Amino acid sequence: MKARKMAMALTAVILLPGCLVSSLHPLFTEADLVFEPALLGTWRAAEKKVTFERTDQKSYRITYVELGRSGDGSPAPPNPSVLEGRLGRLGPSLFLDTFVTEKLPLPGALGLHLVPVHLFWRLRMDGDNLFIERFAPAWCKDAAPPAGIPIRLECVENDWPLLTAPTPDLQAFLTQHAADPGLFDPFGPGPFQREK
Repeated sequence: MKARKMAMALTAVILLPGCLVSSLHPLFTEADLVFEPALLGTWRAAEKKVTFERTDQKSYRITYVELGRSGDGSPAPPNPSVLEGRLGRLGPSLFLDTFVTEKLPLPGALGLHLVPVHLFWRLRMDGDNLFIERFAPAWCKDAAPPAGIPIRLECVENDWPLLTAPTPDLQAFLTQHAADPGLFDPFGPGPFQREK
């Protein structure tokens, strides 16, 4: 359990660059979770690929791979990131909360310096197209939400925005502000398309 929690912190560091906001607390409780069977399978957008597999009644095993090229132009070896994901609805929107669950080999005291985090995504499915948007508010670069945004956010070392609000406050915030412009950022150059 301790290794699992420490490994979760690597999600934001390893997986995605940019102004992503991570959270100390999950977006959903067990009672809030939903399962969307249409999400199962592999989806691809340009050089990104994500696979959703069912792990239990309301959880997903998510394998994310960037399909890049090495310096000589040949395909780079895939370096998959494996996450756990949980879905829920807030208002009309479908949200995904991701975190790391696999035990990572961390040398010495390195693991003692990591904090578990969650990343939030807004999803929309339209047939064989999956639109994934990451929670990356335009105001996160300022390390604080503007006046009137009722959410607790800390800026930790290296300007890493970290939500410290508890789950009920996170849900209330996203229910009220999910449609605000600049709160979510498209992940990828366009929709992910289902691989057949």
